[in-house]
Amino acid sequence: AQAAWTIAGRLPEPDEDLPLAGLETVAISQRVDLAAARQAAMALNQSVGLTGLFGVLSDAEMGPEVERDIDGGIWSVGPLISIPLPIFDQGQATRATALARLRQSEDRFAALAVEIRSQVRRAHTRLEAARSLAIHYRRVVLPLRTRIVDQTQLHYNAMQLGAFQLLQAKQAQIDAGRAYLEIAGDYWLARADLEGALGGTLPGPSNQPETPGAPADGGGHP
Repeated sequence: AQAAWTIAGRLPEPDEDLPLAGLETVAISQRVDLAAARQAAMALNQSVGLTGLFGVLSDAEMGPEVERDIDGGIWSVGPLISIPLPIFDQGQATRATALARLRQSEDRFAALAVEIRSQVRRAHTRLEAARSLAIHYRRVVLPLRTRIVDQTQLHYNAMQLGAFQLLQAKQAQIDAGRAYLEIAGDYWLARADLEGALGGTLPGPSNQPETPGAPADGGGHP
């Protein structure tokens, strides 16, 4: 029962046109790494306002204090709080460090956003190139190869061509079909790359499978 597997249906044909407009915005809103960089920048921005106070109070001390009276010799215990006076050091170095870290975080966020947009454009260009080539093969090359085989079969039946020419025509049709499958594979790989750049899935094309260049019942030329 564990080996009772079933083969998934054939992937839809690469027909869907995905315009670039809006995809970059989707990527900016969906990418988890960009959201993490944004949260890091926001956290540093909130912490900058506290660096001045903590910079001044960084040397503050608090704890118990034991003291003996000199005259009576009585020991007394109480709290001790020591706060430095920020006459010269008012936390400028600490605040400057925090501001520098904030600028670095903001620059990393901006650079990552630019890189994400670039990734989306590259993946979209590759996807559209594979889609256009696949459509050309399915609509032009494969039907043309099928007509060539049909016409060669007619000439062979009329004894105007030999079996070798018929086999050559059929081999060219098979090669074109194999090339189309490789191009369709490139399309789906490019689609997966685009989904990775977007940080989410794309809307699926029509689920009506189509077998180009051959009847659906598996018939055709031997």
